[in-house]
Amino acid sequence: MNFRFRISILFLILFILGCSKSGLKFSLKNDTDFTLKDIKIRLHDTTLFFSKLEPHSQTTWTDIYSSYTYGYMKFTDNNDSTYIQQPVDFVGETLCYKGELTFIIREIDTKTKHIKTTYSLKKK
Repeated sequence: MNFRFRISILFLILFILGCSKSGLKFSLKNDTDFTLKDIKIRLHDTTLFFSKLEPHSQTTWTDIYSSYTYGYMKFTDNNDSTYIQQPVDFVGETLCYKGELTFIIREIDTKTKHIKTTYSLKKK
């Protein structure tokens, strides 16, 4: 093989490896007094599952490629009631690719099944 071809292949491999890691980490924080179970989080290009999250605790960091600052969320509480947060759309939102993104569940209304959430994004 000639030198230019080898260099081209090397750059292609480095480019692919560099694109495979975005540098975005995700975590879910439960700031409520409820134990959350069977948690499903659907982000832009990733779906995450957590079996249980105790009150006032946070999951370990998970590497993901990209996400908006909110997403689909479904879980059950101590009484096996199901809660769902369904985003309407992401028009005008900007994708995050780097940093530490935490979805925070602040409050759960057991009567209306409303979930009050926020997020934290620490850019690196």
